Amino acid sequence: CQSHASYRWSQPRHRRGGVVRALDERLLEALTPAPAETEVEDESGVGEIEDGGEREGRDGVANIVGPSEAHEQPKSRRRQQQEEEDAAAERTRFKLINGKEIFQEKTYLVGVECKKAASDNFSIEESLKELEQLADTAGLMVLGSTYQKLSSPNPRTYIGSGKVAEIRSAVQALDIETIIFDDELSAGQLRNLEKSFGGGVRVCDRTALILDIFNQRAATHEAALQVTLAQMEYQLPRLTKLWTHLERQSGGQVKGMGEKQIEVDKRILRTQISTLRKELESVRKHRKLYRNRRRWDIQMLEKVHS
Repeated sequence: CQSHASYRWSQPRHRRGGVVRALDERLLEALTPAPAETEVEDESGVGEIEDGGEREGRDGVANIVGPSEAHEQPKSRRRQQQEEEDAAAERTRFKLINGKEIFQEKTYLVGVECKKAASDNFSIEESLKELEQLADTAGLMVLGSTYQKLSSPNPRTYIGSGKVAEIRSAVQALDIETIIFDDELSAGQLRNLEKSFGGGVRVCDRTALILDIFNQRAATHEAALQVTLAQMEYQLPRLTKLWTHLERQSGGQVKGMGEKQIEVDKRILRTQISTLRKELESVRKHRKLYRNRRRWDIQMLEKVHS
């Protein structure tokens, strides 16, 4: 009886046929282990699961990384690389002039050709080319230029409104930092142009550029004083910076509103101009004394030799 029972349970597949085979196949599929997820190793040696999940570092500690974090990490690396490239590009914008490192500002040149002066032999193209050479001498990086033909300059912005819009588009596209006009601008024109182009853009003219070149090339103390004095005298009627946080300087509860901030700046600038003039006069007196002393020494040497 025992042998017969063992015989019956030892061969169940032959008696039940295809049903048993199907059940066995399903059991085999359920018991078969799932294939392991592919793991990607980045440059830092940290294992990262492609579809997010568990990540194991070098110390063997498993960290849980979601799919969103797994996608943000390459973006942060690209952002860091872009910042490093931008910093390297900024370092290359320094130019050595007379032993001084000058930062090369991105510059745009603007000129106006008046129809009344059309008979002049010096064309607007030649004038802008000369202005570009002056800007390069001052250590500026010229990225473009434009000019406009007018019967007479606009008293408000020196150029037309359409040309102002065109230059504003160029400033945004090229990331311009300085705009230089080929002719001398008034204080009102400077103020209106700075408003039109934005507070981050500096507007100047040919005279200011030439004074800046003289300031860079000044070799003696007297020359430096002369250039600084000329720059301050030029800037005095052209103070255009507006103080939005403080319209007037308070004069007390009884006296009421005091003087405007731009008036304070002009007063300070006049004081500095007066101080520079006195210092320059003192330098000239000392130079005259030294010249007279050298001349007297030369005369005494000539008498001795004679």
